[in-house]
Amino acid sequence: MWRLCHGHPTTAHMVQCLDQFPQVRDRSESFYRRQLFIPFDTHFECGGHRYIKDEHLQRAEVHQYFAKHVMTIVEQYGMLSEPEATKRILNDYKEVNDPVREFLCEFEDAYARNLPPFSFLYEHFKAWMSKSGPLNDSATGCHLAVQQFHQHLVNLGLNKDRSS
Repeated sequence: MWRLCHGHPTTAHMVQCLDQFPQVRDRSESFYRRQLFIPFDTHFECGGHRYIKDEHLQRAEVHQYFAKHVMTIVEQYGMLSEPEATKRILNDYKEVNDPVREFLCEFEDAYARNLPPFSFLYEHFKAWMSKSGPLNDSATGCHLAVQQFHQHLVNLGLNKDRSS
C-alpha cells in the first residue's frame, strides 16, 4: 500500500523485546526466515556492567547514534547478519511454536531407524497432544485433521511414501 501511494519501495525492520517466544499460527518457512531472535545474555543486575546502563544509555548522543545507524547504515545492507546463536534460537522457536515439530523432536530417537506409517504417527501425535496440551488450541492453531498432519510431515521433510 505504501508503495502505491508514494511510488517507491520501503523496507522496515521491527524490533521487539520479548520475555518469551510469541505463539503464532503461521509455521511456514517464509514466516520463519523473517524472524531474527537475538539473545541478550548480558544483564545489568547484581553488579555486571551497571555503568553502561547508568552512564551511556541515558545520553542523548548515544540515542542519536543508534537512530542514525538504524536509519542509514542498516539500510545499506538490506539484511541483518545471522550468527549461530540466532540460528539456534530460531530452531528452538520453531519447535516451541509448532506442536508437530515438537512431537517429532521428542520421539526422533525412537523413530530414527524405522519410521512408522503416517496414520500411526497421527494416532500417536493425538495421544501425545492429549497429555501435552489441548488438541484444539486457538493460540497455536493446533487442530489438525489427518490429511493436514500428513502434509505437515511431508513439509518437514519426511518420506511421502509413508502415507499409509
